[in-house]
Amino acid sequence: MRSMLCALFVSIMHQRVLLLMFACLICHCALYIKLMKWNIPLELLNVLINWYSRCDAFVNWNGFFARVFRTLGGVRQGGVLSPLLFAVYVDDIIGQLKDSG
Repeated sequence: MRSMLCALFVSIMHQRVLLLMFACLICHCALYIKLMKWNIPLELLNVLINWYSRCDAFVNWNGFFARVFRTLGGVRQGGVLSPLLFAVYVDDIIGQLKDSG
């Protein structure tokens, strides 16, 4: 039983890592186009474009900080809208996968 739980935990963690890696690969321009196809209000789209065009990040590893860099893709980790934006981005991909069998 314990080995089954460990295997399940590893599987869940592996899926989360894959989702996180995929979320980082989201192209902002493609996301904006998909949001336009969903007919979101132009004002909200402008806010998102402004918000994501000013995203900077840095890496903190063991107390050492890397230089700040501009993020060119992905959604904000922990952002309230991030799961929704991710779902919009992958929606047509999931549909294509279902259609292909």
